[in-house]
Amino acid sequence: MIVFVVGCADQRRTLPPPILRIGIPHVQPAPARAAPQWTYTPPAVNPAPYAFRNVTIVVDPGHGGEDPGTRGSGFSILPEKSINLTIAQDLTQILRSRGANAIITRGGDYFIELSDRAAKGNNAGASLFISVHSDASRNPDASGLTVYIGNNASGASERVAQSIVNAVRASGLECRGVKRANYKVLRESNGPAVLIECGFLTNFGNARALNTPYYRSQIASVIAQGIASYFRW
Repeated sequence: MIVFVVGCADQRRTLPPPILRIGIPHVQPAPARAAPQWTYTPPAVNPAPYAFRNVTIVVDPGHGGEDPGTRGSGFSILPEKSINLTIAQDLTQILRSRGANAIITRGGDYFIELSDRAAKGNNAGASLFISVHSDASRNPDASGLTVYIGNNASGASERVAQSIVNAVRASGLECRGVKRANYKVLRESNGPAVLIECGFLTNFGNARALNTPYYRSQIASVIAQGIASYFRW
């Protein structure tokens, strides 16, 4: 037998390993499905919490026009009339968004006589009259929100005032409670009526807070919560 050797004896050619071919299993394609028939369903509308129904609430921003109210010993950039107006506008918007017939006595910077303010509430048959103000004191340390009712206030006025106070305290804001006074808008209102002093413009901290839109909107929201609790909405 003859053996042919190519090159040196230690350089034997090494053949590559055989290629193994593994078959891929056949996959049966999924049967085609008919396109789903979609039916539009409108989203459910949940009733707003504490919905105000069949209730007329008159919101009265104090002062206005030639009557600026207090400027707060130079602590406040805005005059009281402007602060009162923006809080009252926010409160009116909240009440309307929850279904109330909310009426604001003045929607801009103009003056309304006190008797005419109360008359607007009486003529509308208001379930509640709320006058919005900002306080002042010779004592610069005086601070916090106060809810006033008339000297001869009805039990309903007392209850709504206490409900607002409870909401203010629950929110963590400083509150001086319910006090009585002989304010004309309270005295001449036929139905439940309260006057809210939202803080002291003669107090540096209160004035700085009341000059911010966020704090004013927070005050409006808390007052609305107190009203809601009173009407058990």
